[in-house]
Amino acid sequence: MVRYLSDECFSGAIVIALKAAGVDVVRAVDICPASTDEMLLARAFEDGRLLLTEDHGFGELCVRLQLPAHGVVVASVKALTSEKQAARVIEALAKLGDRVRGSFVTIEPTRTRIRALNRS
Repeated sequence: MVRYLSDECFSGAIVIALKAAGVDVVRAVDICPASTDEMLLARAFEDGRLLLTEDHGFGELCVRLQLPAHGVVVASVKALTSEKQAARVIEALAKLGDRVRGSFVTIEPTRTRIRALNRS
């Protein structure tokens, strides 16, 4: 089962919906509040979790700087209503399954992009 850590800015409504759908997700605000992006990524890695965020800046950390990560999922769904945002993220994660591991994933309203994180 894929486990997630959501950053502090990630939608609480989506986290609640993910939990209701049986997804193992914890919130950074509950376990490591006020962490920098680098600290949050490190915490997710240490805990064996993938990071859930709405911040595209994690691409810089994971792709260009190649900081350790089990995977990052960016939910770029603000154009949808709150209810549809949660449904879209749940649907995308369900379809991706374990393919999110080791990947940088961007979930958009009408498509999902997945890029393997290159590791030496």
